[in-house]
Amino acid sequence: VGYDGICFDTVTVIDAVKVTPNPVADFVPIISDTCGIPLTVDFDNLSTGAIEYSWFFGDNAIDSIAEPTHLYNAAGYYDITMVAYTDFGCTDTIIQTIRAFEDPIADFILNPQFGCPPLLVEFDNLSQFANTYIWSFGDGNISQDSITSHLYTEEGVYDVILTVSMDNICFDEMSFPAAVDVHTSPIADFDFTQSNTDPNDGVVVFENLSTPDATHFIWDFGNGDTLHQRNPTYRYFTNGEKTITLIAINGFGCADTIVQTLFLNNIKGLFIPNALSPDVGVPAVREFRPKGVGLKTYRIQIYSSWGELLWESDKLVDGQPEEAWDGTFNGKPMPQDVYTWHVTATFDDGEDTPWRGMPVGPFNKIIYQNLRNPLDVDIVRYTRVGTIQLLR
Repeated sequence: VGYDGICFDTVTVIDAVKVTPNPVADFVPIISDTCGIPLTVDFDNLSTGAIEYSWFFGDNAIDSIAEPTHLYNAAGYYDITMVAYTDFGCTDTIIQTIRAFEDPIADFILNPQFGCPPLLVEFDNLSQFANTYIWSFGDGNISQDSITSHLYTEEGVYDVILTVSMDNICFDEMSFPAAVDVHTSPIADFDFTQSNTDPNDGVVVFENLSTPDATHFIWDFGNGDTLHQRNPTYRYFTNGEKTITLIAINGFGCADTIVQTLFLNNIKGLFIPNALSPDVGVPAVREFRPKGVGLKTYRIQIYSSWGELLWESDKLVDGQPEEAWDGTFNGKPMPQDVYTWHVTATFDDGEDTPWRGMPVGPFNKIIYQNLRNPLDVDIVRYTRVGTIQLLR
């Protein structure tokens, strides 16, 4: 200091102001097992220059010891704050985040557990505390979907394993041995042999060549008719292409199907009966019903002995005559007598061949090839007009 700028004096104070360093807050959370609740965390204090501490664990809990241990009872993220203090009141703060994980629980159910190939199995994921999934279906295929299904195409018994995790950090696995049983399926096969009669009688013999495990069979002959025999014999009444289906079924209920095609031709024939007895006898003789196969067109007329038309029909079903005469006219029974029928018909053989008629004979006739060598032959004639005896 000075007086009038002339006289001066100086005072020096030693250590009048002291500046102390700030502490450096630092810590490491030590977690022995990341997965599972409760989660125990030990805190390794790496701070320097501090003598006191305040801990805030992010779950409303606090502590003030240098290296605390804390127990977390719920899964989630926690921001952990540590404040370090010097003896002069200087502070430093550090915040770190930890995560507490529930242990994942792998669990699932499936339906169905057995069946025939191809077998579609639905898997219902019941796992908890997981967000990634790996399914191993036992046949070399996998899926990473939460809820999934799988198609088993080959017979066999398959183990299924589900591995789950939370963020690929915590894992669990469920193994289901022999979870899926895909049964054996039969193999359907057959051959067939057509009749060699001329004209063709439409009879086809089927030989079942299915595998031995097949025990039940369903034949569909392509015209609405079915049979359940192993080796059926079936008669067709129409020409043309027929689609044959065989379903072979084994004891597990597994089935296989085969379809083949056969072609029939030269099925033809028409027979006109010569009597009926409406009041007595077996059902077949109580009506006048022509029998025919392979017919394309057909017309029959029945006349009285006086030439009066009593009944006629031209209806066919699958190449066969559909209607029969019951021996009446205008709803009234006709008396016992001999009546005349007239028939014209053609066959569905690709050529519309006319029906020759009912055979009459044979008649024996001697034909001379020359005077010394007579030839004795039987001659059969055919007629489209004949008689029918109505019996009362």
